[in-house]
Amino acid sequence: MSWNKYNLIEAGLIIVIGWLIAYFQQLQTELQVTDDVDKHDRPIIKIKRNWSYVIGWFLVFAFGIIIQILGSHELSIQEIVAELGEEIQKDLFAWKFFSNQNAWYIWLLSGANVISYTTLIIKRDERVRQAIRRR
Repeated sequence: MSWNKYNLIEAGLIIVIGWLIAYFQQLQTELQVTDDVDKHDRPIIKIKRNWSYVIGWFLVFAFGIIIQILGSHELSIQEIVAELGEEIQKDLFAWKFFSNQNAWYIWLLSGANVISYTTLIIKRDERVRQAIRRR
């Protein structure tokens, strides 16, 4: 793949879409700070993601398919169902995410979404940063 101004515009739009989905996902997220600490003396925070997170996850999947179709990579129904199965497996098994079959835009959309979601949750409560920092 060669990079040109259209790829950069597409990448910028994908990052914005990832952020918008993350913003939607965190709207109903509930944070519960407990009085407990872990073995590294970090606060334990319980996070309940709710339906907005699940809907956002499906939006990431849907935008991935839309981008693939717009990029002239036509998909059949069987390929869409197979892709959905792969996405579910990637969420359940982290090692599945690192296969070489993923296109760059899927990586960018997923990465922008995860980083944005984490950043937005940290901005809601600084104690989240303390809970996830390395020791």
